[in-house]
Amino acid sequence: MKILVANSEDITGSGLVWLIRSISENYEVKRTDAAETLFSLLAVFSPDILFIDYLSEGFDVEVIKKVKQLYPDLKIIAVTEKTEKRNILKALSFGVSAYLLECCDVVEIKEAINASLKKEQFFCGKILNQLNRTESFDCRGVNLSEREVEIITLIAKGYTAKEIADKLCLSTHTVNTHKKKIMRKVGVKNIAELVMFAIQEEFILCGISS
Repeated sequence: MKILVANSEDITGSGLVWLIRSISENYEVKRTDAAETLFSLLAVFSPDILFIDYLSEGFDVEVIKKVKQLYPDLKIIAVTEKTEKRNILKALSFGVSAYLLECCDVVEIKEAINASLKKEQFFCGKILNQLNRTESFDCRGVNLSEREVEIITLIAKGYTAKEIADKLCLSTHTVNTHKKKIMRKVGVKNIAELVMFAIQEEFILCGISS
């Protein structure tokens, strides 16, 4: 498996490369320290997973959006220092499939890789604590059907509308209709907020699949 690390900080970037290589000798890992070389490496190296610190010098969260537009199937794992919740939510809305802090250990890195390959989302415990500490969704009076719970759970795990449709034997149009109805019911504006709602209401847990 090919993994690309995008981080302009030598110590944290090189350290992350070393940790990933320690997980499996079958991982081919390369690193770029600048956004200018990131896109050329993506084209030539064709990684399965991109680890990115969008807070490091030379990168920003918009890079994630551009990468996802060019490579929609690429799994992106954000690894940053502690940051504001709005930055985390923005990264999630742009397509990050897992989020770690730089203080996370090799076990959580391995879990994030495995979850991403299974098209699930993964958040380290510290990220979950940070998000839940400042975000509050009031679901009193919200009545979700069994089908809606199934769909919100799959959305939160990173499944696309087509993948949900295939899994539940529904049409993509039906899934999208359910999704819009769910978002209206729980009072969220985008998929990132829907994921946070699912986490807080315990539809999904950190790194746990159904």
